[in-house]
Amino acid sequence: MNPKPPYGSIPEQLEGMHGMTIAAGFFCKTGIIVAADTRYITSKSRKQDGPKVGAVQGKHGSFGIAVATSDGYAAKSLLARILMGLENTSARKFSGVESLVEKHMKTWWAAFGRNKPPDIQFVLGAVLKGVPRLYFCEPPNTVYHDADYVGVGSGANTMQSLVGVLFPGYDYTVRQRLWQIAYLFYRAKKEDAFCGGHTMPIYLPTDGRGPQRVAVWDMEAAEQLGQEFDGILRDCLTTHFDVENERMKSVTFSPADDSGS
Repeated sequence: MNPKPPYGSIPEQLEGMHGMTIAAGFFCKTGIIVAADTRYITSKSRKQDGPKVGAVQGKHGSFGIAVATSDGYAAKSLLARILMGLENTSARKFSGVESLVEKHMKTWWAAFGRNKPPDIQFVLGAVLKGVPRLYFCEPPNTVYHDADYVGVGSGANTMQSLVGVLFPGYDYTVRQRLWQIAYLFYRAKKEDAFCGGHTMPIYLPTDGRGPQRVAVWDMEAAEQLGQEFDGILRDCLTTHFDVENERMKSVTFSPADDSGS
């Protein structure tokens, strides 16, 4: 897969993304999962809900997109154009997919003329000939091949640190990843006021079966257990600190003088 450095490779792109909610993409053992919440925050700070994911089975592969945006209508327009292009493309290589997405983003961007386009970032998952890839995408021309996790939107600040510590790599089953996604989205919705609504994942298997949507009500049921998982993590850390190993015992926490040194 030739992944690039994971976790925090593009943190500067996440700064100032207020009102853009959350979308993310993950590798697992047998493919890719992209997911987004259903919350939109408009330019007038109004909350709206609607799907921000889409997927198609193309001629030579399958594709899924999860969007974080401040403008739901503009996002739907761009999403529809890209998905239609991916469904009909004859591209057999990732370079062709990247060029197609970049072309549609530039066209969409140019249509605003001198007006500032809405803030949009999205995760693109692509499977060609059984090989999966994840991309961070942002108009007008950023299509960045990333590692085993991509998060976009304001909620990604919460999610990014948790993924690197709790769920690194991609040696997980689909079910394990979905549990992880449920917990991560629970935390993002809990800690970021712009995130909310339902969580909508799409699984892209590498065996050629095409995109598979995951039931919203199952994700909701899983997220409702988020507080229990918080408690489990807290108990694990508490127990670990109670039973110190030799390296922990070597830290004495000696009294400091008045200067704190």
